[in-house]
Amino acid sequence: MAPKRKRAEDATADTVPKATRSSLRRKSSAEKDETLGAGSHDVKHSAETAPAPKKAKRAPSKTVTALGRRKGAVDQQVIPDPNESAEPYSEACARQLFKTYEDPDTPGEIGPEGFERLCTDMEISLEGALPLILAWQLQGSEMAKFKENEWMKGTSELQVSNSQTLSLAIREVEGLLLLDKPLIQSGSATPSVAKKKSIPGTVPAEPYNRQRYLHYASNKEKAFSELYAFCFNLAKPPTGRNIDMDTASAFWSVLVAPKYPIMKDILNFIAEKGTYKGVNKDLWNMTLEFCRIVHPDLSNYEPDGAWPTMLDDFVAWKKLSNGDTGEQAVEIA
Repeated sequence: MAPKRKRAEDATADTVPKATRSSLRRKSSAEKDETLGAGSHDVKHSAETAPAPKKAKRAPSKTVTALGRRKGAVDQQVIPDPNESAEPYSEACARQLFKTYEDPDTPGEIGPEGFERLCTDMEISLEGALPLILAWQLQGSEMAKFKENEWMKGTSELQVSNSQTLSLAIREVEGLLLLDKPLIQSGSATPSVAKKKSIPGTVPAEPYNRQRYLHYASNKEKAFSELYAFCFNLAKPPTGRNIDMDTASAFWSVLVAPKYPIMKDILNFIAEKGTYKGVNKDLWNMTLEFCRIVHPDLSNYEPDGAWPTMLDDFVAWKKLSNGDTGEQAVEIA
């Protein structure tokens, strides 16, 4: 049944300045140009005199997006092997890992540049849901950034202090909440981890603390709702009430569309219309509710339900696209 309440305010009334992805691009580009222009000679001199690094760092590519994505960057889809990084959690190692990606111009923070390098080292795609799950698990307060206290608290709760085990942890959450993969039981470990860590007759050591993962498994719909709500706050400007439609659409495409096929039709409608500029919290929440309740063929859609105007417009558009010109179809302005 559609929610019985007063019709939600149309989010398109509040147009939002694009302060997420575009602002990150401008900020990153400006800082990069300033650094290159002011210290290129010193950097070159240091590179010639410093000893060769033990491990070459990946050179960053161009144009950071809200999720740390850079145009032209190659997506990594390799599944991490926790057997290669099965050492126990160490606070010192977790802090040192943070320092590896820390912004040299902003001590105590991983910025968009470091965030991208972190995702690259974790071998996760920057355009999928995994960067959002990473932010959620560590409770990041800003897009594509981590403060040191957020990092230390999050890694301590997960008991991870290396990038490969952190990658494993967020992949397992993605598998549970977005991909409907089978539950990983507590105490399970890969064969080599069990061989290294376990004593005959005991439960094999886990690669990280799965208590949070198991808590999600007890109510997957509630856990997904928490992730979904977190993502709205992550994308919303600190002093704003809305997120821009481009960001909302990008998040919907990786969070909701894989679970609810009707979301793909909604995204096509939004792209075709091109008139919706912002998404407030009510529209954000009701869009997920709509996808959970309404069948892809609209067979159980109730015209008298209190859905936001954008979703009513979507229904009218879909019916017209399907050749339905009955009384329930209305003209879209």
